[in-house]
Amino acid sequence: MTGLRLSWRKLCYPPDYFGIALFLLVVGLFFGAKAISSGHVFAILTFLLVLLNLRKWPCEWRHLRWSSWCLLAFLFLCALSVFVNWEIADYQGALLKKLRYPAIFLFFLLFPSLHHRIFEEIKKRDWLMLGWVLPMIIAIFLGGVGMFTGKHPLRGTEVVDMDRLSGVYGQVMTFANTLQFSVIALVMLTTSYFLCKKLSRTPWWLLVLALFLGAAGLYLSYTRGAMLACAAGMIVYAAMHSRSFLFWMVVIGLAATGIAFKEGARYSDSESSLRVSQWKTASLAFLERPIRGYGYGNFELQCIELKKKFGIETDLQPGQRGATELTYFQSHAHNNYLEAFVATGIFGGVAFLGFCFFWMREAMKSRYALYFVPLIVAFLISGFFENTFFDGEVLNAILLIYLFSQMVFNLEEQIGFNHSEASGAGSGLTTTET
Repeated sequence: MTGLRLSWRKLCYPPDYFGIALFLLVVGLFFGAKAISSGHVFAILTFLLVLLNLRKWPCEWRHLRWSSWCLLAFLFLCALSVFVNWEIADYQGALLKKLRYPAIFLFFLLFPSLHHRIFEEIKKRDWLMLGWVLPMIIAIFLGGVGMFTGKHPLRGTEVVDMDRLSGVYGQVMTFANTLQFSVIALVMLTTSYFLCKKLSRTPWWLLVLALFLGAAGLYLSYTRGAMLACAAGMIVYAAMHSRSFLFWMVVIGLAATGIAFKEGARYSDSESSLRVSQWKTASLAFLERPIRGYGYGNFELQCIELKKKFGIETDLQPGQRGATELTYFQSHAHNNYLEAFVATGIFGGVAFLGFCFFWMREAMKSRYALYFVPLIVAFLISGFFENTFFDGEVLNAILLIYLFSQMVFNLEEQIGFNHSEASGAGSGLTTTET
């Protein structure tokens, strides 16, 4: 009987399910929605097991930081916006279902006792590292085969743009806006050898290989917003690291820019009339309904009618994005901040800005600001050109970075590091000290 009890306890140990959920969410960075959905299933199982024994796994909501409260407020206002705009919304159930992404990560933060196994067992960190790097390499390989042969190994010709490297499922924007964070993180790991060895036993040469493939894959995606955000993140990292590192990063950046212009690549084209049209429409729509907005995920569905209403000219040319005649481009706002305001109104928009502000503030006070601030900068920059916070797969990447940052901040508090004593983002941040 005692053996059965021990086996049952081992089978129903919440941190193990949390580890599995985290691993699947990491795999989902480049293997897509099915892996992420599987991770959500294990996250829900973790939640149920925790509820059965709250004495052992207490809910510690008091330790949540301002960024988490802002994210919670934004999540609530997104859900509320669907209901107050029910009469004009379509697929309401699907829209509400998508809100599980931030909800699950907020649940993880409510139970910091689940995090210890990740910090304590290097084997689990090894699995997380491999679950990130190997799918990325596979995604770049499959996308490269599709780009250079004209036929994707999994999608055939059903790819958004065959002339651009687009990962496993052919969604170039999703792939590139996820890859940008990986390239920055790999630069950090390969240039911080001590941190790399402290985090995982993953071979350093594998990370170097992943970095070169990731940088090439990001360039060949020809995604200007993601490339600009990645460059900004790496410049911030170099500036916080050392002057010499910044010098060489600028040299490499200028050389890459010269190659891009000489090649005549998409990066030299600054014209973006479709985005400007989306930004203008979203701005006018927010001004029309500043309090309740148009509802979470609903701007894209209402986009064409709004353009006609505001007298915006047709913006999609024949042959552009599969159009056969001059018509209207139907899409989201292509901007995180405009999308937040037009979807949820003034209160939701302010909550989203609060999340961004407080997350950056918390990171800059951390001893590990060198490793989190550049990633947050990339998130903020890319958000000006794409709906990264409203795309499921990219949102998963952003929330994983957010979760890991909060886990590290919690650990710092436990070991007695006082955030208020940090004198700035550049203090105490040399590679040898961390």
